[in-house]
Amino acid sequence: MGRANHKVGAPAVMHVYNAGGFVVYGPVRFIMRQDRAAMAQPSWKSQVVQALGKLPAVKSADPRKVGVEIHAMLREYILKGILLPGTVLSQVTVAKDLGVSRTPVREAIRMLKEEGLVTAAPNFRAQVTAVDFDDLEALYANRILLESLAISVTIRKNTAADLAELDMVLKDLGSRESLASIRTWMERHRAFHLKLYRHAGAATLAIIQSNMEKSERYQYLRWQKRAPRDQSDGGAEHRAIVEACQDRDIRAGIERLSMHLARTALETLSEIAPDREPANVRNALHMAKAGAAAFQLASAISLHRRRA
Repeated sequence: MGRANHKVGAPAVMHVYNAGGFVVYGPVRFIMRQDRAAMAQPSWKSQVVQALGKLPAVKSADPRKVGVEIHAMLREYILKGILLPGTVLSQVTVAKDLGVSRTPVREAIRMLKEEGLVTAAPNFRAQVTAVDFDDLEALYANRILLESLAISVTIRKNTAADLAELDMVLKDLGSRESLASIRTWMERHRAFHLKLYRHAGAATLAIIQSNMEKSERYQYLRWQKRAPRDQSDGGAEHRAIVEACQDRDIRAGIERLSMHLARTALETLSEIAPDREPANVRNALHMAKAGAAAFQLASAISLHRRRA
């Protein structure tokens, strides 16, 4: 993906590719915002076939599970940027393309709507939701706060084996194999972050993973056709976070992680709406850093009392 230099407040002109290699030229806000998505996207089937080489068949033989399978299929295509914002998901067309009845497709689209991945007004066809500034800002603000908590819990509980595995996952993330494929890199990137929070508890990890998958959609739209190796800042930040974990330095871990997430959020948000200020992301960052400092102070006081 390429970007031309532009003045602050002016929409950046970019080439955005979907997984199938389609190229869309124009200001980012025209590509990202639903109100600008009057640009007709190719059919959902053609986008999937272009990306995967074929339209995968529904495998479930149990009618009760067909809707769940279709939901999982469409959800993956949306989150991985295969289906672009504004893509129409007609119940009739999707059912015909997959060789199923409309009932499981209707259920799948209902679940996608509940997740905010499609919009569907009554009597209108569903469309893949556009990238929205407010949604993305809220998503990253939540990620900064929750993942800062998760890493603070995990740093205290990490074993030597945990730290060795974390280091191995980081090396895999920077491997030639990862850097050759955006999909491989994104999957390993998610695995790396989840290892940072492994002791945060199953319920917390489930929320974090869901948030990560949703934010990955924005990154797929940004980074398709751009090699992950271009993210040199991210690689250095990952290493710094791991070093904080190895040193069992909770304050450094929180600060480095929250800065890493905030940088990604601010870069993405500036492409969507360069004239808007992402105050919630900055506030979440300040809260995370203040919490890290308060935790360090409380730990020092506790240690002093034990020694007294």
